[in-house]
This record gives sequence, C-alpha cells and structure tokens, in this order.
Amino acid sequence: MDASLVFRKAYRQMHRAVQVHGVLGTVRLVAEKLRRYGKELGAPASFDSPPVSNFDQMWNVQTDGNEDLSELQVIDKTNYLLGTRYQPTSPEMFNEIIEAYPLPLQESIFIDCGAGKGRVLLLASELPFKRIIGVEFARDLTEIARANIQGYRSLTQKCGQLQAICVDATIFPFPVEPTILYLYNPFAGEVMRKFIEHVENTLKQHPRTFFVLYRNPKYASLWDGSKYFNRVRATDKFVIYKGLREVKTNGVEGLPRDNRDN
Repeated sequence: MDASLVFRKAYRQMHRAVQVHGVLGTVRLVAEKLRRYGKELGAPASFDSPPVSNFDQMWNVQTDGNEDLSELQVIDKTNYLLGTRYQPTSPEMFNEIIEAYPLPLQESIFIDCGAGKGRVLLLASELPFKRIIGVEFARDLTEIARANIQGYRSLTQKCGQLQAICVDATIFPFPVEPTILYLYNPFAGEVMRKFIEHVENTLKQHPRTFFVLYRNPKYASLWDGSKYFNRVRATDKFVIYKGLREVKTNGVEGLPRDNRDN
C-alpha cells in the first residue's frame, strides 16, 4: 500500500478517535492497542485454523482468515479501537469447550458475540439448540456469515434456526430465554467491562439460566469480578461461567466459587 494512503488512513482513524474519546482517552486507547499488538508480535504464532481449513473445504463455506478491524466496515466508531481481530475457532476446540461442562443445550439459545464469518454458528447448528444468533459489528463479516449460513448443508445439522445480526454487542437486546453465550476474546478493556454490565443488566431484569463460554480469556478477571457469575470450568484456553440465581454479596455466593479442571 502507498505510504501516503497509509498515513491518510491513520490520520482519519486518529481524528475520529479524538472526536469520540478526547485527546487523553485516545492516548489511553492507543497505548492499550500497542500493548496488545506488542504481545502478539512477541508471541509465537498460534492459530486455531490453518490458512485453508478442512472445515471450509468440506462444507464449501468461507470462514477462514484473520481479519483486522481497521480493514472492515464497522457500525460503531466508539468501540472499534478496543475490538479484536476476527479469528475462527477450530471444530476441535469448540467441541472441547462444549463438552467441558453439562450444558442445557435443548433448552437454550446459542449466541456468539463477535461472530465474524460465522464458523461457530455453523458448528453450534450441529447441536440441538433452540436457535442460534451471531452478533457482529463489522458489516463485511456479517454478510459473509449470512452467506455461509445459507450455503451450509449438513445432514447431521440439528438446529436450522440461524441468523447473523450486525449490531454492537454492548447494546444487543438479549432474548429472555435460557442462553449459552460464546465469546472468542471479542473485545478488550473498557468495552469488555461495558459488555459485562450489559449482560448483568439483562440478567437482573430477566433472571434465567445463562452460561458464558469464554475462549482465549484474556479479560477473565473482569468476569471473575461480576456478582452475577461463577466460573465452573477453567483451562488455559477457555473459561466457563454460570449465571447465579442469587447475586453474590459480601463474598457469599450462590454456587461453589471454583471448580477448575487443571
């Protein structure tokens, strides 16, 4: 890409961030993004899927890729600086997470916030969920996910009610049915905190069975601090949280604090 184009694009992003967050807020956001990218650059490459996966070849869909948000059309200009790049979950990892704890699949809807191109939606459709919803704030990825849903043909599919919605997850109106929520580290810092508050509010208004399956749990400490959830399984790759019927108060909890798999 031409250097002048890179500069203009960076300038537009910085100008937009200053308008939304102010100078100090933008400095903080940039520092957070640089810190995260620095960790990624210093760490060995680790991807759930090879460049061309067997999954995409088998089902004639397009869920591969590692898409940076700066190259996508996002509907929210406030939170995108703390969003993370799209990266698909491998079928093996998804199955490992699903099988790690007895989940009420048939009673629940499945929601993937940060659904990207929709691979997890397709994987979830092989299970007997009531319905499946993908939440994504990049228009490009949402359209790809919708095409993948339309093109997916599996004789073993157990849930045919799938949809991909283009909306900011922090304002997504959660259905009031029992829910299993999947997250592949979709956002960082303040946006994750804002999202957790949004989930807590929906549970406060409509108490119900609610599980969170958190893949690559970089901000698990924020979920651990919630009065509405207990972690019931944890590995270095994922954490599973269960919503509480009774809110935790003064360190007293409605469920055992920790039941970890080592």
